Amino acid sequence: MLVQFYTAIIESILTSSIIVWFAGATVRDKQRLQRIMRSAEKGRKPGYFSFLDPFSPAVWLFMLLAYLAVSCVLFLAARLSPFEWYNPQPCSRHRQDVVENQYSLGNSLWFPVGGFMQQGSEVMPRALSTRCVSGVWWAFTLIIISSYTANLAAFLTVQRMEVPIESADDLADQTNIQYGTIHGGSTMTFFMNSRYQTYQRMWNYMYSKQPSVFVKSTEEGIARVLNSKYAFLMESTMNEYYRTSNCNLTQIGGLLDTKGYGIGMPLGQW
Repeated sequence: MLVQFYTAIIESILTSSIIVWFAGATVRDKQRLQRIMRSAEKGRKPGYFSFLDPFSPAVWLFMLLAYLAVSCVLFLAARLSPFEWYNPQPCSRHRQDVVENQYSLGNSLWFPVGGFMQQGSEVMPRALSTRCVSGVWWAFTLIIISSYTANLAAFLTVQRMEVPIESADDLADQTNIQYGTIHGGSTMTFFMNSRYQTYQRMWNYMYSKQPSVFVKSTEEGIARVLNSKYAFLMESTMNEYYRTSNCNLTQIGGLLDTKGYGIGMPLGQW
């Protein structure tokens, strides 16, 4: 909930809904805000088809199907209703028995387009059945256009921000970012022997993942982090060392386990 609150605050700042935000924050809160800001800055830039972003592909597909369905119903209703058949030249003596229907297949397809684009059409319904179908379509387009207009500006100015990973549980619950550690190292042994459910799931993922998520050295793990979507699990001391030398690296979450370092020295030297 706290991450969602921070995300909403930053979206409001970027859209100028909020100009200044004052709040008390800890160092961890500051780091979380910085990660959310970096996530927003790395969002993809608007492209040629960004106008489609306010709706998902499924919504666009259902709208297309609804358009085709309304066109077909309108065509059939106009053909079956006697009120849609009329004499275009009632004053002509030679064409008294000639009747026409304005809802041809082309006009039946064009009429919903005019209503959807809010431009209208010269083809107007005469019968009650066709007017009911037209009214339902107009109400549908009113809701769709209003929703689209309300979301379009936000999608073109502020990219959707992904909620950053905050802990080992978040890392274990997703599949977008791979994670691993040094093969045969102490961190690998820790996950292999752990009885904690989250760490067991992480070990099962790392053990069965192909291609392998294990690396042969710390340098290989750091390079994999910088060049791909990969999280490298390592000792806190080495983590701090590499973070101080490379600003593109960051630590997520706290310590997973506590271990001591042993220093080997010749007997009797100290």
